[in-house]
Amino acid sequence: MTNRIPEKIKFILLHPRAKNAYRFLTYSAIAGVSAFSTKCYLEYHLKNNMTIPTSVFNHEQVHSDIIIRSVEPIISSWWAPWLKAAEMDPQSVITKTNSKIKKTRLNMIEKMSNYHGWDDADCRTIAQAISYQTQVALARHPNSDLRLFLPPPLLPSLYCKTEIGKHLRDLLGKMPQYEGERCLQYYTSDALNTSEEYQLKNPQQGRAWDFEHSYPEYTHAGYDTIRLVEILCLRALLKHSEIEENCMIMVEGGILQILQHCLLEYPDDIEIQECIVRIVANLSVFTSLHYAILQSGWVILLAHAARFKEDDGISMQGSRALQNLDQEAEKNKFVDGIFQFYPTHRTMDPPIADIVFVHGMLGSAFHTWRQCDTVTGERTDCWPKDWFSIDLPQCRVLSLEYDTSLSDWRSVCPHEAERRTLEYRSLQLLIKTKSAGLGDRPLIFVSHSLGGIVVKQMLKLADENPELFGNTIKNCKGIVFYGTPHFGTHIADYSKRIRSLMYPSVEVIELMQDSPKLQVINNFVKEKVNSGRFNTLSFAEARKTRFGFGITLDLHVVPPESANPGYGDFVTEDCNHFQICKPHNRNNSIYICTLDFIKKNFGLIKQPSVPDEEEDKLEGFLDSSFYW
Repeated sequence: MTNRIPEKIKFILLHPRAKNAYRFLTYSAIAGVSAFSTKCYLEYHLKNNMTIPTSVFNHEQVHSDIIIRSVEPIISSWWAPWLKAAEMDPQSVITKTNSKIKKTRLNMIEKMSNYHGWDDADCRTIAQAISYQTQVALARHPNSDLRLFLPPPLLPSLYCKTEIGKHLRDLLGKMPQYEGERCLQYYTSDALNTSEEYQLKNPQQGRAWDFEHSYPEYTHAGYDTIRLVEILCLRALLKHSEIEENCMIMVEGGILQILQHCLLEYPDDIEIQECIVRIVANLSVFTSLHYAILQSGWVILLAHAARFKEDDGISMQGSRALQNLDQEAEKNKFVDGIFQFYPTHRTMDPPIADIVFVHGMLGSAFHTWRQCDTVTGERTDCWPKDWFSIDLPQCRVLSLEYDTSLSDWRSVCPHEAERRTLEYRSLQLLIKTKSAGLGDRPLIFVSHSLGGIVVKQMLKLADENPELFGNTIKNCKGIVFYGTPHFGTHIADYSKRIRSLMYPSVEVIELMQDSPKLQVINNFVKEKVNSGRFNTLSFAEARKTRFGFGITLDLHVVPPESANPGYGDFVTEDCNHFQICKPHNRNNSIYICTLDFIKKNFGLIKQPSVPDEEEDKLEGFLDSSFYW
């Protein structure tokens, strides 16, 4: 038996037809291995290189019955890391980021922004070889590795602490004066006069100076002598940084290096740091100054500022500067007072619509839109930025900033009253928002208190100047009003009664009850709403607001009869004037109503339909059997 088995095997192996079987098995094995290898390779590269616009997914989720699910490719554990390591090799990264093909550059920058597998030597190699535009793009992304940026060049050493103030004062003295810019002259002379007085009283630099008599408010706030001189000079230079000619003089005078010295001197001073980053953001508006900003090492400093979590003012000013410097991705310019909450970094798809937030009296572009103060634990200091990025990722979110005051006693510049009128302020905001691309796509305004009046005046001016701002009124799809005094407020009447004590500001006087100006702009918006041009949603506060001015006062700032414009949807909420624009969470009725209004007017809500019995069966079959 043992001798016959080898004979049978030999017979089978040497059979004349065995050759065909050998060929078939060999070719099948080769084809199978090749197909599997090609499949793994294609799946990996399709996943990493093929980009499907998010707008496609959003459209399918809203308008289609087909559910798109992601399926992870089957790749062996050793294959993917090898391909990833080869693709993210420093030399490969440098080659692709410097490619002449824009899509290749953008794809590699996106991958670099989320990759942290390089060692320090690799990061230094990449940092020394990538272009300034690549640095800016990486700095805008919140997840990019900060080791990919070179540190700023070394600064010349200072002989004493007061030398920064001397450089700022000398630079301010070179600034041209404009006859019509009375506030600019006021800030400049105030800073120079204060600095000169300091020098006269302190012939030996570094001595303390008693300025309590001249500036008691700064003394009580904890200002020291040298810091007062520097902060006044910085504020004056901030005003000059809005004029291109003055910006050129500032850069030639070494402002970029002086500001870096200030950052090092005051690393924990939020007020000074925000002023410094704001000046750089204003300089970044002008393309001719980009090279000087980039060459002086400000990219890494702005990246740190944009990620500064302790203060939204610093982070948003840093983001604004980087957006202006990113010429490859941004065609818009964000001037002082215009902030893009979302997206703050590059995206593959352009936004389909704009949502613009406008604060009210004594508000700000950031602080007004914080979550309700009673919420503890995990919270957001800017709900439009954090919540709309989740619920409306296809939209761009902007916020506008402008100065307001209840009393002219609090006014910083005594000559700015003519610039705080409703017409002037609204015109300036229209000009600024146009440079940011407002009107290029559908838009909705979200406003609080006085901000709603400003928005209505902006639309009226846009309607009266179609050659300049026609797209703004044309593409406006709606307005959300939070506690807007369409017919005036009691606060203005109280201010009028005690005019000799309070000296009410221009803004307050314009908000007096039954003001003819308010009636005119409200009738304008009413006509547009009734004609179907756009829609409105108005919220009113049901509770009084408590004020403390030594004594406690409970005032109904904007009663429901003034918050109801007489058109559009109207909702009364159980909250006060300050709480009405600060939802508790994403399930709060104020936020849900606002979100639904925006989705409806942007056409992002799927129309309800009742499928018949056969469609139900087909939907259940597809849902349980296939991945689409």
